Amino acid sequence: AAYLDYARGTGDARYLGRADAVLTPWLASAPPPDAALLLHATILQSRHEFGQARGELVTLLRQDPDNAQAWLTLAAVAQVQGDLDAARAACARLISAGDALVAGGCLAAINMQTGHAREARATLDALLARPVSSAAVRSWALGLRADAAVYAGDAAAAERDYQAAL
Repeated sequence: AAYLDYARGTGDARYLGRADAVLTPWLASAPPPDAALLLHATILQSRHEFGQARGELVTLLRQDPDNAQAWLTLAAVAQVQGDLDAARAACARLISAGDALVAGGCLAAINMQTGHAREARATLDALLARPVSSAAVRSWALGLRADAAVYAGDAAAAERDYQAAL
C-alpha cells in the first residue's frame, strides 16, 4: 500500500511496479486475499488497465459484497469507461456502508460529469457540514468539491477547495 500511495503522490509509475511485485506472491495463492485483490485492482486502475481492474473488483465483490472500497473503486473504473449505469449502481451499494459522504461523493462525481456540477457541489457542501469519518475521506470529498467547482466554472472556489484538500 505504501508503494501505491507513493506512486499516487509523486506520479512516479515505477512504484506501481514495486507494489505489483510485492503483491505477486499473494495473488498466486488460491484464493488471493481480498486486500491483495483490491490493491492489485487499484494498481491496474492507475495503469489505465480498466478492463482487468474491473474484472478483479467483480471477483473481489463476489467474495466480499460489503467491501465499500471495492465498490467505490468499481464506480470510478466504470465511470472512466463511460458505463454510468454501472457506476451509479456501484455508488448505490455504498449507501448501506453507512458513510453518507462516501456514497454522496461517489454519486456527485458522476453528476458533475453529466452536467450537474452545481448540484454535486451542493450535495458535497451539505455532507461536509456533518461530522466526517476520517481526514482522508474529508480530503477526498474536498477534492471532489473542487472538481465540481471546476466543472461549474468557479476557479476561485476550486482553488480554495484544492488547497483545503491538501
